Amino acid sequence: MGRNIDEVIKHLPKTRRDRIGAEAQRMAREMIRHAESLVALRKAAGQTQAEVAQTLGIGQNAVSQLESRTDLYLSTLSKYVGALGLQLELALVTPAGERVALSNFRPWDQTEPAPAAQPRFARKKMTARTVAKTTGPKTSPAAKRAIKKSGS
Repeated sequence: MGRNIDEVIKHLPKTRRDRIGAEAQRMAREMIRHAESLVALRKAAGQTQAEVAQTLGIGQNAVSQLESRTDLYLSTLSKYVGALGLQLELALVTPAGERVALSNFRPWDQTEPAPAAQPRFARKKMTARTVAKTTGPKTSPAAKRAIKKSGS
């Protein structure tokens, strides 16, 4: 039976393992630098949709939908890249090519960071029907049974 790459690397000298690790990190940074989609970014970070979903406290299907969007809130993008172990920064580039960092323009920041398990994009959407159910008068279970029996 064949060996996997981890077994092979484990038996190499420490200096060789360190060089391999450094090269792998360099390649991952390069992949992140050239990622053209959130999917490519996630794969370059070496994570699955399920791992990102667990970090964000959402379902894997929500991560899939998020990755297929063409337009995102900055706060959503910031939380997504945060789940990959990265940080979102904003900058303007002038016509002359000068880069101006927007360190004070971080609308998703609060005085204390929100826990990753409760991202803003994972909130349940309220429909008119849901609002009517949650804001209408409260009916006790006994009253509901009486109404059901009377046929009203």
